[in-house]
Amino acid sequence: MKRQFVPALVPLLLLISAVVSFMYSHDTHTYHEDFRAQAVFLFGVIFAGQLLVEYYHGQRRVLAPLSIQAISSIILGYPITGEVGTELLLYSAILINFTLAAPFALTMLLMPVYVLITLRNQSPVVLWGEPAPGATPSESVLLGAIQLSVIILGATIAWYHKELSAKRRSLQQMEDTITQLSSANIGFQEYADTIVERSLDNERKRISRELHDTVGYALTNIRMLMEEAIGSYDGQSDNMFQLLTTTRDQARETLHETRTTLRKLRQISRVADDSDLRAVSRIVAAFQRATGIHVSIDRANTRSTYTPEIDRIIYRFLQESMTNAFRHGRASRIQIYMFEIDDKLKVYVDDDGIGCPDVKEGIGLTGMRERLEDIGGDLTLEGTAHGFQVRAIIPIDAGNRNEFEHTSRAG
Repeated sequence: MKRQFVPALVPLLLLISAVVSFMYSHDTHTYHEDFRAQAVFLFGVIFAGQLLVEYYHGQRRVLAPLSIQAISSIILGYPITGEVGTELLLYSAILINFTLAAPFALTMLLMPVYVLITLRNQSPVVLWGEPAPGATPSESVLLGAIQLSVIILGATIAWYHKELSAKRRSLQQMEDTITQLSSANIGFQEYADTIVERSLDNERKRISRELHDTVGYALTNIRMLMEEAIGSYDGQSDNMFQLLTTTRDQARETLHETRTTLRKLRQISRVADDSDLRAVSRIVAAFQRATGIHVSIDRANTRSTYTPEIDRIIYRFLQESMTNAFRHGRASRIQIYMFEIDDKLKVYVDDDGIGCPDVKEGIGLTGMRERLEDIGGDLTLEGTAHGFQVRAIIPIDAGNRNEFEHTSRAG
């Protein structure tokens, strides 16, 4: 697992600065010939350890390169006692690496020990048979104070980074959950629409059979009774009255059955009408309650309903657009504009979210584009100065044309 770019860059820059500082002090301070080769080797080990720290970050194996860096820095710092600037840059790089890459408890345990060892190195020593003065007390105090400050700062950054990563994971989980719930919701609604349409179709078929069975049978009886009345008429009216009375009663009963059947059809029509654009108000209200996002609708000169196909497309378009504004745009306000112009219905959905310069269409938007293109419509996605806009253009006669073509093929 790799670190973010900025935390990974800080210790590397400190190490580079330490090398530059050492080279500058090398020009002003005479070191033993043997130490030059040793210093180059130790700096190389520390830089190689830095690469391994980045590679193994987030794994237990990172402790090995961290330990190698710490030991190498102590060995390297021992001969340059008194060069506080170089030591400070070197030790700070090691401390930051530990606080950002090692477990927090282990860092708090080992780093104070590391600081004490580096401070112990500031005492006067004899190197290659020659005395080295070491650091002054004030320099040692400054070095120790800065190192402790680096530990505290690094631990704070590590804690903040850990919390930020946890929140990002939680946010990603929430977005995944919302995506799954949205997909499930769309699936359930499509299933519900299918069930409703199937139920309405079955009810229409049943009523058609009733009309056939009741009205057809009754009219056949009336026809037969009338034929019998005509056939039995012999100029006398003895049986004519009874036949006509029976025919009247049969006609009355047929009229009653027809009215009852038509009343049932009217009820089905009311159920079917409930799936028109009035459903948009319901989904908007439900969306506002679920998300807390304010949604406004301006329907201008639009009708209460178009064809079932267009109504269904508008419903799905608004559903998908609002869900994306919440999920991806993180919007707080959504505005919906609907108006007719030049025999076209235009539906705009504006939000005040974060926008997106490069939109990658998912399954929802791809399906919506295909639905619109099937009826000669168009879908446009565009970032705005204040958020994002989704536009749908629908030919108003598209639904009637498709229904006519479907009826023609069925015929």
